[in-house]
Amino acid sequence: MNVARTLARRYAKAFVLTFKDEITPDVFACIQEVVAELKEHRTALFFLSLPSMRDAQKLKAMHQLCTKLTVSSACNRLMALLVRDKRAFLLLDVFSYVIEFYQEVHNIQTFTISSAQELTQEQLTAMQQFLAHTTGNDIIYKHTVTPALIAGIRAQSTTHVWEISVAKRLRSMRLALIK
Repeated sequence: MNVARTLARRYAKAFVLTFKDEITPDVFACIQEVVAELKEHRTALFFLSLPSMRDAQKLKAMHQLCTKLTVSSACNRLMALLVRDKRAFLLLDVFSYVIEFYQEVHNIQTFTISSAQELTQEQLTAMQQFLAHTTGNDIIYKHTVTPALIAGIRAQSTTHVWEISVAKRLRSMRLALIK
């Protein structure tokens, strides 16, 4: 693991442990949205690493990048700390690790549930309950329609994959034929 990632992990862990009561589910959801946006706009993070940019400008840029988080004083303090320590460029990594540590502390697991067709809310709730029972964690999910499954459903997190689909059966058959 490189030095920047190690630093990001330490900032995130200290943040989650220090502000665990202030990180509400709403703030957590905002952090997830900010991470998704920052991943799409990585070039904006480049400017945070420029030494010629003043700290006040970096903090203002971070607030503009993270408009959803300006309601959280804890997140504002984290961003100010990163700027003060000349580590504003770590923002994406720190928030990514915040998500990881928050989920670990609160026994939450995020899944992407993919299906060949659109699912009803009842079906998604049943799938969420199944995953919660199977993993022993609270489940947060996002649903996507993936026609490549042909028919069936797939649930995937960073540590688990559960799939029943025609596409999986075809992959299994192809592997059996290759052997």
